[in-house]
Amino acid sequence: MKRFALPICMMMLALTGCEDNAAPVRTSDAGPVVRQVLDAVAAGNAEAVYKTHFTEEHRSRVSLADWTEVADAARKRLGKVQTMARETTFATHRYDDGAASATLLYRVVWENGSGTVYASLLRNGDWKVNSIEYRLPPADADAPTRTTPTDAGTPSAL
Repeated sequence: MKRFALPICMMMLALTGCEDNAAPVRTSDAGPVVRQVLDAVAAGNAEAVYKTHFTEEHRSRVSLADWTEVADAARKRLGKVQTMARETTFATHRYDDGAASATLLYRVVWENGSGTVYASLLRNGDWKVNSIEYRLPPADADAPTRTTPTDAGTPSAL
């Protein structure tokens, strides 16, 4: 019996030590944040959403000018969101300090087209967008399909 006591104790410690991190991350309140960003872009409020809905990390990678340029191009090409459905949740993680992260994929239909939106969010209190990417069919054969600023700070065209 003593032979099994140590392995059983170690297993119990490992399971209880992982309990907090193993708890699922609730992301139902992250979707409205993504919708607010898309609606703000369609309404021409890119600057406001940049300041209120993006993490400091995202703002350090993407300038306001670059974000505004990309958001304005998206607004002009796509129009308002008609429907938005979460396709999947790629990854969630709970940190020891209670913060969480999630990567979500949405199928979106706008007035003038459809595509996919990938959003990575961080929650340390409220959910904030850490990155967002529109993936759209090209407007013409020469147009790129990525519509977010690159890490280098140069926006991609719509």
